[in-house]
Amino acid sequence: MSKLSLGLSVLITVVFIGSTLYGIYRTIKRRRDGES
Repeated sequence: MSKLSLGLSVLITVVFIGSTLYGIYRTIKRRRDGES
């Protein structure tokens, strides 16, 4: 049970960080495309 909750929390953390980094990457790429 504890191992399952630990894996779930890690998965949620990875998804949260991944989505945040993806949003930042899209913002930077859009800004760079707008400049050129």
